[in-house]
Formats: sequence, C-alpha cells, structure tokens
Amino acid sequence: MIIINAKNWLKSGVLLLALLPSSAFADQEKKSIKDLDIDELLNQRVALHRESDTASGVNETLMDAPAAMVILTKEDISRRGYLTLEEIMSDLPGFDTITTNGTFPIASYQRGFRNDRTQRTLLLINGKVDNHLWNQSAIISKQYSVQAIERIEVLYGPAGAVYGPNAFLGVINIITRDPRTLSKNEDYFSAQMVVGDYNTHSIDFTGGGHLADANFIISGRLYDSDGPDIDDYADWGFNRPELLNDPDVWGKAIASSDFNNDGVIDKFAGNKLGIYGDTTIGESVIAELSLGKWKLGTTYWKLEEGYGPYYPFDKAQSNVSWFHDSNQYYLDHLSKVNKVEISSELLYRENNVYGYWAENSGGSVSLSNWNAYNYATRFRQHYNYHWNNDLQLSGGIKYERKKLTKAYRICGYWAGSLCPTAPGGVNDGSDIHSGDDRDTIALPDSYPRHEFDPQSKVVTRDQGLFFQAIYDVNDWRFNGGLRWDKNSIYGSMTSPRGAVIYHYSPTTTFKLAYGEAFQEPSARLLYGGWTGRAANPELKSEESKNLEFIAIHQTENFLHDISIFTAKYDNVIVNGGSGNLNGRDIWGIEYRGKVNINNIFSPSEDITAQLYYSYTDAQSDDQYFQGYNSDGSDAWVKKKDEAGDIAPHKVIAIVDIPFSENWTLNIQAHWLSKRTLFSQNPLRAKYNNNRPSSENRAAKSYFTVDTNLSYRTVDFEAGLRIDNLFGEDYLLPGVESANSGDDFSKPSAGFVNSLIPQANKPTLMAYFSLHY
Repeated sequence: MIIINAKNWLKSGVLLLALLPSSAFADQEKKSIKDLDIDELLNQRVALHRESDTASGVNETLMDAPAAMVILTKEDISRRGYLTLEEIMSDLPGFDTITTNGTFPIASYQRGFRNDRTQRTLLLINGKVDNHLWNQSAIISKQYSVQAIERIEVLYGPAGAVYGPNAFLGVINIITRDPRTLSKNEDYFSAQMVVGDYNTHSIDFTGGGHLADANFIISGRLYDSDGPDIDDYADWGFNRPELLNDPDVWGKAIASSDFNNDGVIDKFAGNKLGIYGDTTIGESVIAELSLGKWKLGTTYWKLEEGYGPYYPFDKAQSNVSWFHDSNQYYLDHLSKVNKVEISSELLYRENNVYGYWAENSGGSVSLSNWNAYNYATRFRQHYNYHWNNDLQLSGGIKYERKKLTKAYRICGYWAGSLCPTAPGGVNDGSDIHSGDDRDTIALPDSYPRHEFDPQSKVVTRDQGLFFQAIYDVNDWRFNGGLRWDKNSIYGSMTSPRGAVIYHYSPTTTFKLAYGEAFQEPSARLLYGGWTGRAANPELKSEESKNLEFIAIHQTENFLHDISIFTAKYDNVIVNGGSGNLNGRDIWGIEYRGKVNINNIFSPSEDITAQLYYSYTDAQSDDQYFQGYNSDGSDAWVKKKDEAGDIAPHKVIAIVDIPFSENWTLNIQAHWLSKRTLFSQNPLRAKYNNNRPSSENRAAKSYFTVDTNLSYRTVDFEAGLRIDNLFGEDYLLPGVESANSGDDFSKPSAGFVNSLIPQANKPTLMAYFSLHY
C-alpha cells in the first residue's frame, strides 16, 4: 500500500509540474527569452519561418498565416529526446493518435475525424507529398531520419486552396535543411546511435558539404526492433499467445511451425508461424544536390512491420511481415522573370505495398502473398509576384499522371483473387485448407514486385490551377485563394479559402479563417476489393468546410494561442469504402500556450512549460446498427450521434528543466478522457441488437508520462528516454471496423481487435549523438 501511494503521489507531482501555461510556437534558443525585447520576440518568428511556405505557399510569419499552426524545431526534438516520428505525432495537439503496433503502426485522427488510418492529413517532406499513392495513408513509423529534421510545421484545417486533393484536415510538413542554405566552405555531419528495450537498434545521420560548385546534403536511417513481447501488453483475451499455436484453430502444420513445401521450407516469408512476433525494420535516405538555381533530390524509405496486437490471434498470425516502400526523384528550379518568382518541379515517385498474410476464416486457413505497385509523374509550377509593398499575388499549376494497381495481386488466397502465376491469372481457391488438410500447407507463389497485371491497372490524370491574393493595409491582412482541380476519374472540384487577420498590437493578433478541401477516394477503395471487402468505383469525393477563429497573444514570458473551429463534412466514405454516407459535424476548442519561468538550477536558461488542451465534439449523421434488419443483418442508419473513438478532452503538458549548461530534464505528460467507441464496434452496445445495453463499453481515460534526461555539448549529446514511466495499463479504441468483440469464450467476431492493448511497462531507450 505504501508503494502504491508513493507512486500516485509521484504521478500527481509530475502532473502539477507539467500543467503550466505553455506553447509550441516560440523558438527555444539558448539565449534567455527575458533578454529579448518584444521586436526581437516577434522577429524570432520571422527567422523561424523565413524558408517556410506551408500555410499559403509563400513566406510569411506565424502571425500572418491564415490558419492555426504548431511548429516543432530541431531544438524541441533534441530536448524532448524524440527518436521516431511516432513519438512526435503522439505529442501533437488536436490529434487522437491510436498506437496499433501493427502494419500501420499508428492511426492519427486530426481534429476529431475518425477514418481507417492516417489518410485525411497530408504528409509532406520538404513540401512534397509522401502519402501512399494507393491507399493515401501517411505511413508514420520509425523509418524517417529524425536527425535530418530542421523543423516540423503542422497546419490545422483544410488547405485545399493551396494543395488541392487530400489536404482535408490539415498538413504536416517535415522540413530538412536545404543545401542552398550552406555557406561557402561549410561542412557538417551529425550521427546518432540508439539502443534500447526489445532489442532495438538504430543509426541516424545527416551531413552536408560541397562538391566543386555544388552543395549537397544527405541523411539516412537504419532501424531494427523486435517490439514489445505480447507479455508486455495490457491484457486482451483475443491476444492470448496460446491461440497462435492452437491446432484446433490453425491445424498442426502452422501450430507447430513445422509445415513445408516439398520438404524444403519450414518458414513463411522467413518467419515462423505459431509464435508471437512484431519486428519493425525501417530504412530511409534523403539526398539533395544543388547547383545555382537547380536542385536534384531523392527521398527513399522502406518499412517492414509485423502484425503485433492489431488482429485477434485466432484470425491472423502476428509473426508475418508487411511492407511499404517509397521512392521519389525530383528536379527543382528557381527563376525570376521581371518581378515574377517562378518555382518549377518535375517529380517521379513510386510506391509498393506488399507482404504476407496467414488467415483463419471459418475454420479454413490460407497463406497468401499480396502486392500493389503504383507510380506517378508530376509537373508543378508556383508563381509569386509582389505587385507593391501591400499586395502579393501568387498561383500555380499542376499536372500529374498516376498509374495505379486496381486490386491487390494475391496468390494463395480465396477463389477469384488475382494471381499472375495462376491459370488465367485468377485463383481457384485450391490453396485454402480446411479440416484435416491443414496438417500440410502449401506456400503461395511469388512474382516480381514492380510490375502491373494488364487486367488490374488504372491510369489517372490530375490537373490543378490556383490563384491567391494577399493584401496588407495598416494592421489588417486579407488572404484569399481559389483552386480548381480536375481528375479523369472523379471529375472536377473547387476549393476556396479566405482569411481576415488583424494585428491588434505588436503582441496580439486575431484571425478569422474559412477553408474548404476535398478527399479523393483512393484506388484501394475504388478498385481494390477482395474476398471480404467490396470495391466501389462509384465513390464520390469527401468534402470539408471549416470556419475558425484564432487569437494569439504573446508577452515577454507568456504565449497564448487559442482556436475555436466548426467543421462540416459531406459524402463521408463508409469505413471500408463500400459507399458514401451523409456527413459529420465537428466543433472544438484548442489551446496552445507557453510560459518561461526563472530557473533556480541554471540562471542562464529558463524553465519552459508548454500546455496543449483540446476539446472536440464529433457528431456523425449515420451510425452502424448491428442486427438492424429483419434478417439480422447490419446496416448504416441515419441517426445523429457521437462519431466515436475521439476523446472529448485531451491534455498534453511538456516541461523543460535545464539543471546546468549541459543537463536538461524533459517531462511529457498526456491525459485523455474516456472515449465512446465507433458505432461499427460491437462493444458500443447502443447500436448492437445482439448485446444488452448494460454491457456498453468505452475506452477508458488514461494518464501517461514520458521523460528524457539529456547531456548536451556543442559536439556531443547523450540521453535516456523512458516512455510510460509509471507503467500505465490501458487499451485504445480499435481501428478500421474494430469488430472482434470481447466475448473471449468464443472465436472473435471479426478481424480487427475492438480494443488494442498498449505496452504497460516502462520502455527505455539510450541514445548517443556526435556533431561535427
């Protein structure tokens, strides 16, 4: 009892220390903020954004941006000990981030819009779209080089007027250093090594210099981890490890990991079945070479993920691998004709999503091999013209051609699946094993990854045109823009945006912004059907409309930033993609603040505390009613109610405590309130005729603390990061259909866990960095 009480007191102390007014916007320089006058404070923002065009496509300060934004600098990343992009996403305000530890490691819902994965936020790397071509997901895991990041700019609200398709809820722009910013004879190199729990290792580096008259920067990462063992997770009945080797579920061949193909293979895609596994292997390279007005670059990453606790173990084997990869090659050019600045881009990109799947459905087992290959070429130009000191005109054009896979190429799966090595290119289902024949399992055929099947490809063409005007008069700024996009599949759309910005004083700004955007249906949803999930080539684009009031007030030691927004969404695509529903209405309040406090430990640097608070009310026009029809089947029913899986209240508090010139302790505390579950989840008894209403279940509130203790000099950095310091035991809402249920005495009702267990033990990572 004494130990429990002490733990609770320690938790309370950390929370009280963390819950101080704060903000993520101010640049955390080593110079004390109290040494700066108000003009210098505001100029910090100018310096921070001098290379940024995330909000409007032109350089502007945060105060002038026509949207709410959060900025994370390289200094923020270092002090907090972020080692992966996943960790950064978990600390962003206004996001409900579900850690699945599966093939899509996180699903992050911006501003209360629950969707399959992270598909409604546009992910950019240096302004270039990195969402997957086929499923439009932002594949956020451990593959990205964190050392390479100079800053991350997060924009809230639709930005279709600038970016066109899929800037639906907002934009995340990961910005690395531009080789054109290297000064003459400047060379640098930085490397980081990470070792930690779960046999985790990574090497992360970035460096730049000169080649004759050219400048170059190259960054990369290698990451490898076994991930938490299933015993390190909160208890969830469908993730009992004995289910994986139960011969009554999987047959003797898989349960014993002793199946073979002609007596020579005892593993499936290099992994043994019948045991738990969740390996993550990631790698990436970002390289750019600049010469004068030209820049040549490439972005490459590849990610291998195990299935972890994502699926029930009586439906899917976890110790199998799923892959995503991305290659981009681009040529950029800057020029000026008279007073018009012209930025041109020619880009080629290709994506693969592929992997292996071991499934049990209705007592029948299959081992299958999946693949979807896609590529695109794009030409884009941006124009910027300063008419005079008050009026700035900008615009742009885009043409993009995509060649996409329609349906997965699947060998070894159910009858009717496409398989290039099967007679006629279509599976006959002969690889499905049921009953006693599961004592021997045949492995699926393999085939080249980077090619299309003639019967399963589609070519699309996108054209885009936008215009924007920014007019400054006295203390007012007016920003208006309109974009037109046309796609050869789903037709044309227009996206307007307008903002009125009033600088009440040098310390206070008010904004009123309106924006629209649309989300194009992905090829996965339009064409990518397979047994168990239908495609729908008639899907319409989703539409969003957002009205927002923003107030920013900055003083010598405080920064307060508050947003009040209301958003309307139409033609919302049904989870799984079978059709369009009516819509959703979401409104919310977001507070972002920062305070600087006199430091009794190290007078040269302040203690800084940041506080993010979000309130979100997400309502859906339609609910999924299980057992609604007279024959007991399910249906989407028009009924206004909570959308589900969104925490109404979210608090994130981050505190930096410098103990000396070199030592800093960072504390990150998170509290999320109880969440009503998505209506498709059978645990939401209100919409389940087969479950008494008294058994309604929600995702409980939780409180976690992460810490980072670092020692830093100019040339060296070492740190110890601990996640979930107090070993909080909790479950998060399931993703996609979340339809497993929780009757653990029976087989799971569906393929996706209704609640996803989280690691309930502290996780330690040590890192060492060298800077030259």
